[in-house]
Formats: sequence, C-alpha cells, structure tokens
Amino acid sequence: MKLPLPAIRTLNFHLQNLVFKSGVLDEIIGFLKITCESLNQDFGRDCMVAFDEIYIKAGVDYCVYSGTYIGGITLPKHEGVATKALVILVGGLILLAVTSDMGSANQAVWKTFGKKAGRKCQTKMMS
Repeated sequence: MKLPLPAIRTLNFHLQNLVFKSGVLDEIIGFLKITCESLNQDFGRDCMVAFDEIYIKAGVDYCVYSGTYIGGITLPKHEGVATKALVILVGGLILLAVTSDMGSANQAVWKTFGKKAGRKCQTKMMS
C-alpha cells in the first residue's frame, strides 16, 4: 500500500496539545477509542504491541511545563527514583501479537499476566 504520510509539521501541530505524563496516558486511550469507532470493521484494526525496558539516568527534576517533579517511580506500591522506563508501542487496534526481548523487567511483565516466558516456551494468545 502506498499511503500518503503527513509532514512532520502537521504531526507536531496535531500533537501539540497532548499532555504526556508518566503512567497511563488517558488522553491517548480516548483518542484511540474515537479512532477505533471510525475504522472499518474489516480493515485497519489489526495491531501488535512491542514493549521493552530502557535504562534512564536516575534523578529527580522539576518540570517547569507541568509544575511537577519527574523521575520518581510511578508503579503502585513502589517508591524511590526510577532507573528504568517501560516503553510500549501500539500499532493498530485489534491485538494480534505481543513481543518483547527477554530482559528481566520484561519477564516480570509476562509473569504478572500469568504467562511463562523463556527460550523454549510457547505461549498462546491471551484472551
């Protein structure tokens, strides 16, 4: 498919009013819901999720834009300064696959969802 892509300036214009904070991005979820409702049922809703942890420089900074301190751990029942961030990429809207490398943080995510993760494991799609 050869679909026209928007210019960077156009993307920036449409994203300039979105506020990105650590944790769940409710604005994005609302946007995806609206987008999903307008998609054709048979085309455009397939998706995949990729996630990976990244190491970040530990420290707490004051964000002038939001008026808050950033850099703390945002997981429930955890405290301290964050040293890693979990980055999640979602493409499409009907989940067909989830992929990650097998870093210790990613294995913990799989374990949280009750899935075994390892070199010789075969995991069926979550329902």
